[in-house]
Amino acid sequence: MADPEFRALFRDYDAAHGWPLDDPGLPALAARTRHWSTRQPATTEAPAADPAAGRLAAATASAASPAWRGIAPK
Repeated sequence: MADPEFRALFRDYDAAHGWPLDDPGLPALAARTRHWSTRQPATTEAPAADPAAGRLAAATASAASPAWRGIAPK
């Protein structure tokens, strides 16, 4: 949670929750997320190396968002 780029991504994911699947902002958000994640050290911890981030993600994750389903890894 100390990483400002991670916090910005999390806020943007929260904002994207209500976006439709064809929202033009989704590809950019997915690309930013990929870029951020490729620069993180590999870890075997789940769901995240930062326990606070893991709890936050688990508490807010919802498959009810078309936008989130659209950018989820396949």
